[in-house]
Amino acid sequence: MAENKMDNRIVFFSSLADVFSRATGLAATVINGTDDRLPDCYAGAEFFSLPLVQSNKICGYIIFDHRAATDNNHRSAAIRLLHFIVSHYSAMEEAEEEGASLARQKSTFYYAQKSPHEIKLVAALRYIDEHLYDELSLESVAAHVCLSANYFSRFFKKRQGVNFKVWVNQKKMQRAGELLGDPANSIDSVARKLQFAQTSYFCRVFRAAHRTTPQSFRERNLWRSSPRIG
Repeated sequence: MAENKMDNRIVFFSSLADVFSRATGLAATVINGTDDRLPDCYAGAEFFSLPLVQSNKICGYIIFDHRAATDNNHRSAAIRLLHFIVSHYSAMEEAEEEGASLARQKSTFYYAQKSPHEIKLVAALRYIDEHLYDELSLESVAAHVCLSANYFSRFFKKRQGVNFKVWVNQKKMQRAGELLGDPANSIDSVARKLQFAQTSYFCRVFRAAHRTTPQSFRERNLWRSSPRIG
């Protein structure tokens, strides 16, 4: 992962070197390397270089040949531009790493505050969301998170405020609404896809959730999404 990030950094700076060259008229290049010494071919006074540092380690250099500079002002402006490019990117990268670190800390704190059974409930809710096209039974989901069906049923209702079956149907009706937005999906096919044996029962559950029939829901949403004239 760290190696891929370093490679991406080199590719990014190579593209910036091209932009720098076009902007200043000075040939610039990026070399990949972890040594604190430049290759001999770039060690001369005619080259200006800046190390590319990641996690306090050198991952390469961005270099330009300043012999083609028209005067000292041109050379100084090019050096300032190069410093800006490298320092600005490094600051952005540090901010990104700090943000990722903070997110990891929050996630760790979040799970540290939860009991083992609450963590299992989170896993169960995720499992339900990922298996809406399957036959989701209380027993199968409880087994997935290694809890007895009776305990899981009580714990689920206490934490979610509704029983397992109502929750699953609510989630399936949300997905049904999404599927009905595609005219290619018939009401029968949506019912079957969500594991309803009878379309009539699917329609009753849908109406209870959306306060309208699947057909009316579809027509209303198609009308809203159709282009208006005038």
